[in-house]
This record gives sequence, structure tokens and C-alpha cells, in this order.
Amino acid sequence: LCELSCEILHCSWDPDSGSLKAIKSTPCLPEGVAPCRAPHSGASHILCSADGRSIYASMRGNNTIVHFSVDPATGEATRRAAVPSGGVCPRNFHLDYATTPPRLRVGNQDSQN
Repeated sequence: LCELSCEILHCSWDPDSGSLKAIKSTPCLPEGVAPCRAPHSGASHILCSADGRSIYASMRGNNTIVHFSVDPATGEATRRAAVPSGGVCPRNFHLDYATTPPRLRVGNQDSQN
């Protein structure tokens, strides 16, 4: 997750050399919305679901958690939705599978909730 450009960077892994190679990027913000360079306004955290079919990323500038689906055959990530974080400046979040249904719990930095 690129903090300043608000995009997910897709990479390939070369186990022989132990290196990553950038192959594609997927924007987290809606089309036509540019990332802001102000403090506390970029992307901050990324998680993959336990089954590998979803990626979630927090965007501090518009206080959302963005959901991407992942194509299991290609690894292609597609932006599906952005939901409010419930506060200001979502810093970190957790996928809580101990609850039914599972929940996404967000820690918002500036609203301290």
C-alpha cells in the first residue's frame, strides 16, 4: 500500500534472487480523485482476508475503508466499495473472525475511537 499515492502496488516475487518487482498498481481512491499530500491524509493500513478473496485498505483523507475483491485465478484486485470508518483518520483496523458475522474493527486516530 503506497501511503502518498493511495494505491495498491502489485508485485511479483523472485525466490531465487529474493526480490520483488512492481508489475501493476490499483488506485484506492475513486476515479478523478487525486491523493492529498497533507499530513494524515494518505493511505495507512492494508489487510487481506483469511480466504484471500478480499483486500481492505484505510484512507485517512476521506475517512474510509476501501474493499477490493481479488480474482483467485489472476490475482487482479477490483475496487468494490468504500465505507465510512466511523471516525476521523482511520489508522489501523482488524478483521475480527471471532464474531458472527465477522466484523471489521477500526481505530481512528484523530477522533480517538
